[in-house]
Amino acid sequence: MIDTLEFPLHEFAKMLPAMTAEEERELQDHIDKHGQIEPVVLHEGKILEGRHRAKVCAKLGLKLRHVEFDKLPESVREAGPLQFVIAKNLKRRHLTTSQKAAIAAELEPLFAKEAKERESARKKGLASNEASQRNGEVVRGKSAERAAAVMGVSRASVERAKKLKAEAPEKFEALKAGKKQKPGTDVAAAQKQAALEAAYERIEKVCGKEFGQAVRDGIRLRKPKDVIGFADQLDSEMKEQQGLIAMLWPLKKAQLFRAKNLTKRHTIQDLLNKAASEGFSLSIDIDGWRIDVERTKSSLTKVEDET
Repeated sequence: MIDTLEFPLHEFAKMLPAMTAEEERELQDHIDKHGQIEPVVLHEGKILEGRHRAKVCAKLGLKLRHVEFDKLPESVREAGPLQFVIAKNLKRRHLTTSQKAAIAAELEPLFAKEAKERESARKKGLASNEASQRNGEVVRGKSAERAAAVMGVSRASVERAKKLKAEAPEKFEALKAGKKQKPGTDVAAAQKQAALEAAYERIEKVCGKEFGQAVRDGIRLRKPKDVIGFADQLDSEMKEQQGLIAMLWPLKKAQLFRAKNLTKRHTIQDLLNKAASEGFSLSIDIDGWRIDVERTKSSLTKVEDET
């Protein structure tokens, strides 16, 4: 029985956390009964995808079946080896949102490097015009946005993971590995605080410093989970809900609110709510009448009586 790998691991293969002991046992049982069904993919003489299959085959003393990445169909290769290994593993692995955000944080510089290499190759004439255009479609957008999109998480969650990695590397690794932290532990507290601080910064950037300060002071979105939930949305969604939250609407209610076309059957409060969802300024025609609604006094720093 051999317990060492025939090929070394490619750096991209190390991006995702290892299987749990239970998952690896299940894989070993399956290969022991049915053999190695799917080949391991090699790139640059290293294991790009299938490191756990390679490990199990070595344990069982089976000859490893493998294929070179460059020999795969062009439709598979065109996104590049990095995105290939991520896509293959995301289909099989059960990763939490926090794990995906942590992985995306590590993918960002790799995507940036990959884009620079493609651009360099294009300038040197090493890539055809057709390949250059295809790669341009793949790498469109900033590397951070691409990393978030590939992992299926928000840009804000990636920024929080990056901040945690910079401030507490060991806690970042625990997050990436999916280790559960008991409430009250240093790691859990650090993760929560990092997430909250990143959310505050994003809210100030999207909604302005005045609104952001009201959130920091607990005047709006008083619960940390609501602060993070609000910041985890698209810019447009945050702006649509900002006015309603400034009127002390709960986050969930603001998220469910959908401003419909107003008619004479709607109330004045309906009109005010729609105006709030559009930034406290609204002009609308109803039965030949032009109605303008604009908030003239800010109450962001004042806590109204909710009774």
